[in-house]
Formats: sequence, C-alpha cells, structure tokens
Amino acid sequence: MSEPHVLHVPAIPPVPGPPSVVLVVDDNAPTRLAVRQVLEDDGHQVVEATTGEEAIEACARLQPDLVLLDLVMPGIGGVETLRRLRALPDGAHTPVLVITALDDPQSVQEAFGAGAIDYVTKPIYWPVLRRRVARLIEAHRDARRLRLLESAVHNATDAVIVTTADLDLPGPAIVYVNPSFTRMTGFEAAEVLGRSPRILQGPRTDRATLDRLRRSLKGGEAFSGEIVNYRKDGSEYPIEWHVAPIRNAEGRTTHWVSIQRDITEREQTEEARRQSQKLESLGLLAGGVAHDFNNLLTGMLAQATVALGRLAADSPARPHIEKVVVAAERAADLTRGLLAYAGRASPEVEPVDLNRILQDNADLLAGSLPPEVEVALHLEPSLPPIDADRGQVQQVAMNLIINAAQAIEGEAGRVGIATRSRVLDARTQMASVLGTVELPPGPYVSLEVTDTGTGIDPDTIARIFDPFFTTKHRGRGLGLSLTMGIIRAHGGVLEVESDPGRGTTFRVTFPASRAELGEPPGASPARAAAKGWVLVIDDEEPVREAAQDVLELAGLSVVTARGAREGLECLARYGEKIGVVLLDMHMPEMDGEEAFHAIRAARPGVKIILSSGYDEAEATRRLSDAGLDAFLQKPYSAERLIARVQAVLDRPAR
Repeated sequence: MSEPHVLHVPAIPPVPGPPSVVLVVDDNAPTRLAVRQVLEDDGHQVVEATTGEEAIEACARLQPDLVLLDLVMPGIGGVETLRRLRALPDGAHTPVLVITALDDPQSVQEAFGAGAIDYVTKPIYWPVLRRRVARLIEAHRDARRLRLLESAVHNATDAVIVTTADLDLPGPAIVYVNPSFTRMTGFEAAEVLGRSPRILQGPRTDRATLDRLRRSLKGGEAFSGEIVNYRKDGSEYPIEWHVAPIRNAEGRTTHWVSIQRDITEREQTEEARRQSQKLESLGLLAGGVAHDFNNLLTGMLAQATVALGRLAADSPARPHIEKVVVAAERAADLTRGLLAYAGRASPEVEPVDLNRILQDNADLLAGSLPPEVEVALHLEPSLPPIDADRGQVQQVAMNLIINAAQAIEGEAGRVGIATRSRVLDARTQMASVLGTVELPPGPYVSLEVTDTGTGIDPDTIARIFDPFFTTKHRGRGLGLSLTMGIIRAHGGVLEVESDPGRGTTFRVTFPASRAELGEPPGASPARAAAKGWVLVIDDEEPVREAAQDVLELAGLSVVTARGAREGLECLARYGEKIGVVLLDMHMPEMDGEEAFHAIRAARPGVKIILSSGYDEAEATRRLSDAGLDAFLQKPYSAERLIARVQAVLDRPAR
C-alpha cells in the first residue's frame, strides 16, 4: 500500500476524563503512523498491533475504548480477529471500527456479522475518521457508565424501586426493582412489576408520612422520611426512605426512583441505647432510694428483732412484731431487686432450693390471690439447687404468680406453677425476651408460671419489661422490670409464650448449682454472749440507735458517733478499748472512704466493718486492698449484725 496523505484539520476537543485508548491494528506501518498522528493530535492514546494475534493479546490486557481494525492482514484476517476479540471477557462491549477497501463490500458485511460497529474506507478521509472515532468512544464511555450504574443499582444493599410518574389514581406503577428489594420484602420482581407500591403498606404505615410524600411529588420535589413497610409474609420492618424524580432532557418528570433502607438493626441499637439510658437513670434513682430507705429498714429490722428477743415466747405481741420483721425483709428484697435491675447490686448468692421457696410461700400466695383463681403446684422431686439470692428469687416467683393471677381479670381460672430440671448436651440457642441467648452445656432448672388469662399481644410483650409500664387501669409498677433485672443478674433466661385469648407462660431458666444445700434460714446455732467495744459511725439516728440496742443486747459495749469527725474524737477518747468500728459508707462532710483512711491513720490496728445499701463490690472496690476487715450490707437483721461484729472481734490482730 502507498503511504496515505494526511490532511491537517482543526482538532476535535478531547473526550473529557482520562485519555481514551485506541488500538490500531494494521500490518502497514505508514498507515499506522498516519492514524497515530491524527488520533494523538485529538488527544487519544494510541496502541499499535501488526497482526490479529497481537490485537487479541493487547485487547485482553488494555480493554481499549476503541479498536481500529484493518480487514486485510496476513495470518488470521480481520474478520476472524474480530470474532476472537468478541469472545474475550469484556470484548463484547468494545466498539470496533473496521478499515476496508471501497471494492470489498462482502468483507464489510462479514465484519458487521462478526460484531463491527462502523467502517471507513481506504483511502482514509481523515475528518470522517476523526468524527467517527470521537462518536464511538463517547458512546462507548456512555455505555460503560450505564453498565456501571446498572451494576451499582443491581448490587446495592438498599432496595431500589423505579415507578412511573403517574400521581393520579391508580397512581404510579413499579417498572423496576433490584435484587435487594426481593431480599428485603420477599416479593420477586415478576410479582410487583406493573403493581402499585401500595402493596408494601399495612396497618402501621403512617398516613401522615404518605401525605407528605404525595405533596412533595406533586411539587416535583424529592422526599426523605421514615415509615413502616410490610413484607410479603405480612411482617413489618422500618425503612429510611428517599424518593427523587427522574427527568428527561426537557426537564419533565418521567419516573420516580425510590431508595429504601431497612433500619431494623439501627432501631434495635437505638432501643438498646434508650434502655441503657433508662437503666442508668434508674440506677441514680436506686442510689437515692437505697441510702434513705435502707437506713430506715435497718432501724426497723434491728429494733423489731430486739423487741422479739425481749418478749416471752407466749406474748400476744410476738405475732405482730414477727409480721413487722417479715414486711421489712420484703421491703429490703424490693430495694435489692431495684439495685439489681439497675446493675448496682450483686445477689447474695448461695445454693437455694427453688421448690422450698415455692412451698414456704404457698400460704402467703393463697391469701394474696383472688379466691376464684386456682393455684396448682407441680414441683419436680429432687430438684437440683440453684446459686441464687433467696429473697430475690422469691420476689421473681411472687411477681410472676401475682401477674398471672391478675391476667385472669376476675374470672375463674387457673395458675400453674411448675419446676423442672434439664441437662443440655450441647450449646443451645434460646429465644429470650432480650434476644437470642446461647446456653452452654450443663444442668439447668426452670420455673414455669402459666395462666389461663387473656394472653398478651406481641406489641405488649415488647414493652412489659419497661420500667413503670403497665396494662392495668390504675398504678404504675416496677414488678416485671425488676424481675428481668434479677433474672439477668443471676445469669438466667426469661422466655414468654402467649396467644391472645389463650393464656400466657413465663419460663425462667437458671443454671443449676453444683454445690450442696446448706441449712435452711433460722437454723443457726445459739451464740454465747459477746464481749468487746464497738464504735458505730452513722449519720442516721435510727441506724445508730438500732445498732446500739442490738449490740448491747448481745453483751457488747457500744459508742456511737454522728459522723467521721465525731468518730475520730471517740477513738481518741476511748483509745485501745475500741476493738471494731462499724462505719457507714455514705455520710455528709466526710464519706466512708475518707473516714476509713482517717481512722486507719489514727488507729492502724483497729478493725473496720464497712456498711452500705449498695452491694459489696460497689462499696468496697477501692478499699479491699487497704485492709478493710468486713462488709455488712444494709438493711441487716440483728442476727447478721451480731454475727459479723463478733466474727471480726474474734479475728486475730494484724
């Protein structure tokens, strides 16, 4: 072939973005040189190949924006090269412009059949070549952008819905949905195409939000919001929702695109955060309640126990004072339960017989439940013990049983109370009210409380453990929220099964204890008269008086102080006589921690018992390594106070 003549014409503006890559395939060197010069003048990057084999390798490696292919070449010809290029992974999308002679229409026809997009003839008219190269590259890049957009929409994790622009009845119709729509809703594309997006609406879909959507769309504006949608199976899910118009070149809205994100997980996280904030607020409330209420209960319990100790066995006043003691102990259990719910108290754990707790409270239950409610106990014999706080587990059982009786709503009905043991051989998933819990292998004990009442709907089940939530017409309570807190503090799991109109079952599962049961409460041996001096430092007068009366009744000498400074003065006045200090943790001016260090500095050898309404870990976390001798949680009975003080007095000096 003769060397082509090059006409120098003004360059076409370069294609925006990075330089386009043009692969020129021709065995004629002058032709390749001329084409390179023209195309590089227009801002294209040119790569050359002299054979079909080189062209195939270059195409696989570079993925060019355009192939300029001569049809007449040695080896494999242009048409066969074209077929092989089209067989490459991305070759079907690469535009090919063929170069042919004017007198070879058959080759051009074969080239189009093999996938050519356009052709130019030899001798090449350069303005035509430049225009066609620019047009094909622009079309190729547009097509590539569309494929990327299609791939992005197809693979998006959010649901994408495209509808017609009709806003009058029957409204827009769905023309496209991506695979995430199917994963999110359960509807296949074929089930929704041509149908209204209203198929996703249901009873709890907010109508006010839909009205705002319609107003925005009628104004041609985009819309954003949150709403509840419904899946094919009828289950609901919350979405974050963005709707925008798709406009044509004249600016007319032709379609609407809706992007929907399932925000179930986000709402669950936010709900967990709200619950955490509730718990934190309740913890602050519990702190104030624990300090003031436990001080009052300490005085009540201790003084009532002293009174019992001074009464004759046949005194008519004894049963009444015993009831005061029982009431105060239950109030103490309530306070401990409140602290346990708030995460500020650990259970006083010991091996506990769940059957024994239920049997001991059978008479109390009979008197507190309506007469038309039948209570049936089904207790598994030889039930393994659980490691638990006796009072808190009793409170769990009482709350569940009383709630079950109230669910029957004044009609004749039945409350079933059952205990069971089971052994898990492998890790087991259990759907608790707080989400799925995985239980390790081992022995477990369950308490089931079943009623024949009205049942609970799913929405209410989700809220019954919120603090102060109630379905009763009067009052607000902490019963079930405290129950949940106690169960959680014991490492237990709570399940609820209910059908409206068919009753409810609450099932509590505790890990079984591997320890042996100890002696039941009240079986402690008689103690000999105590000896020694005790300094009681507490800012609450009822607590000081009760501690003094109890300890003096046990034979101890007692000195009291209203605060840390007065207590230090007593230590200086009585000197070595003081063997042990009973120190309150929360006092004005100087709290228990400061007082502890001041007492240690004044009398290094004196023994100190710290007392608080909080649990031991909460109250002593900074004092355990500083030589604290013991801890006594408020409220305490006379027996516990005497036993703790005597044990510390009997301990050898440091």
